[in-house]
Amino acid sequence: MKLPEIQRTAAQSAQSMSPGQAAAPYLAKIKVGEQVASMINNVIELKDETQLSNANSDYRDSLQSFNNWYEQQKTFTPEDIETMGIDGEVDTSGGDIPAWKVRTAALNKFTEDMQQQLGGTISNKSKRNAWISDTKTMTAPLIERSIQESANMGVQEMVSDSVERYQDALDRGNYIGARQALNSIPVHTPALKAEFKRFDRELTKLEYSSEQQLKLDDALDDAVDNGDFAALEMMAIEAEDDESITKTPWDQPEHTAWAKTIRAASKAAQTAEAAKFVSDSGNLSKEMLAGIIEGKVFSISIAQRRNLTSSDYRYLVNQLDSDDSNVSSDELTLAVIAGKINDISMGNGNKSLSFSDQILEMRNIIQNSGIVVDPITNEQRVQITSSDSFTLFTKLDAVGAAPFATLSPFGVVSEEVRNRILGYQDGEYSTESLQNANLNEEAQRSLRKYVEDNGPLADVEAWREKRLPYYLEERSRFSFYALPRSIRDGAVSGAGGKVSTGDTLKSLSLILTKAIEKNSTSPSPKREEMIRVAKENIQQFEAWANGEGVNYVVK
Repeated sequence: MKLPEIQRTAAQSAQSMSPGQAAAPYLAKIKVGEQVASMINNVIELKDETQLSNANSDYRDSLQSFNNWYEQQKTFTPEDIETMGIDGEVDTSGGDIPAWKVRTAALNKFTEDMQQQLGGTISNKSKRNAWISDTKTMTAPLIERSIQESANMGVQEMVSDSVERYQDALDRGNYIGARQALNSIPVHTPALKAEFKRFDRELTKLEYSSEQQLKLDDALDDAVDNGDFAALEMMAIEAEDDESITKTPWDQPEHTAWAKTIRAASKAAQTAEAAKFVSDSGNLSKEMLAGIIEGKVFSISIAQRRNLTSSDYRYLVNQLDSDDSNVSSDELTLAVIAGKINDISMGNGNKSLSFSDQILEMRNIIQNSGIVVDPITNEQRVQITSSDSFTLFTKLDAVGAAPFATLSPFGVVSEEVRNRILGYQDGEYSTESLQNANLNEEAQRSLRKYVEDNGPLADVEAWREKRLPYYLEERSRFSFYALPRSIRDGAVSGAGGKVSTGDTLKSLSLILTKAIEKNSTSPSPKREEMIRVAKENIQQFEAWANGEGVNYVVK
C-alpha cells in the first residue's frame, strides 16, 4: 500500500530555520533589558557625580566663608569656644582667647564637621568614604598652613602690642619703657627689620638728647655750686668737635644747635646766680646792719664775707668803722633818696633800666651816701646814719616786693597760671605730671621776668592775654597724649595741628556704628564690649574737649 503523501505546513517548514533565527526573538528581549540597565546605571552614575560635585562645591564655599569670617575675629570668649565645640582643645581658664591661638583647632573642627555633613549627601557609601578621604588629604595642607598663619597672627599681635607700648611710652617721655617695648618686637621679616631700625634711630636720638640734657643739668648744678662755669664752655666746644660728632646719633646741625643751647643755659644760669647772689647779699647785709645798729655785730666773718658782694662788704666795714651815735643824717640827702624811692614805686624811675635794676641802683646810692670822704682832707662825713640807712633799705625792699605781693596783679595771675596748668579744681590738686610741673615753672619765670623788667608799670593783664594761651595750649596738648590710644587713633587733625572736635566725633561715631552693625548680624559678648568701649570713647573725648583739651581743639 502506497503511503499517502505528507502535506507540509508552515510550521513544518520552520523547523528548517537556523538556531540563530530561532533565538532572535529572545535575544532582542535581552538587549532591551541591557539598555534599560545601562540607562539606570548611567542615571545612578550621574547622580553620584552630581552629589560629588555639589559636595566639592559646598565644601570649597564653606572653607572660603570660614576664612573670611575668621579674618575678622580678634578674640573669643570661653562661651564662643564651647559653642564651637573645641573647649576640650583650648584652655579658657584665663578668659578671652586671642583668635590666633584658636585658628588651627577651629579650622580642624570645622572641616571635620563639614566633611561629615556634606559626605552625608553622597548616597554611594564607597564614593562617600572615598570623598571624605580625599577631602581630608586636600585639607591637610590647609591645616598645616593654618598653624603657620596662627603663628604669624601671634607674632603680629606681639608686634602690634609692642609698637603700641613703644608709642605710649614715647608720648610720655618714658624712654626706658620705650626701649623695653622696642626690644620686645619680634624681628623676623625684612619689613619688621626696617621698621625696627626706624624706631631704633628715632629712640636713640631721643635717648641721646635726654642723656645730654641730664649732663647739662648736672654741669649747671656743679657750676652754680662751685661758681665756675668754665666746664660748660668746654662742653659747648666738645659738642662742636668733629670727632665727637661722628660718635653720636646727631648730625652737624643738631650738634651746633646743642652747643648754642649749652652756652645759652650757661649765660642764663650765670645771670640768675648773679641776681640771686646780689639778692642774698642784700638780705645778709641788711641783717648785719641791724646787728651793728643794735651793738651785736662787731666784725665780719670769713664765711659772711664769701656771701657778700664787694659793695655790701665795703658798706658794712664803713658802718663798723664809723660812729654815728652823735651825728644825724643830712635832711636834704634823706629827702632826695626818699623821693627817688617814691619815683620807683610810682613807675617814674630811670626808664633806661629795668625795675629790678632800678632797685639795685637805688641800693647802691643809699650805701654810697652813708659815709662821704673829703677828697682833700680825707675826712669822713656821715650823710646818712646807719639807722636811717636801715629805714631806707626797708622802704626800698617794700617797693621792690610790692609788684610781687599775693594780692597784686602778679600774684593773682601767678595763682591763675598755677591753678590752670597744674590742674587745681575747687581748691584741690589733681595729679600733676612732670610735664605740667615744668610747664608751670616756665610760665612763672616768664611772668616774673616781665614784672621784674616793668615793675609797677607791668601790664600783667597784657602778659596774660598774650602769653598764657601758649602755656594753656601746651597743657592741653600734654593731656591729649594721656587719652587712651583708641581715642587718639580715631582723632582727626584740624587747623593749626589741633584736634578737630567735629571730625573726631564723626570718626569715633563711625567706629561705634560699625560695631553695632556687626553685633546686629552676629551678636557676641566681644562685640558688646566693643560697643561699650566705643561709647565710652565718645563720652571721654567730649569731656576732654570741653575740659582739659579745650585749648587744643578746633571746631
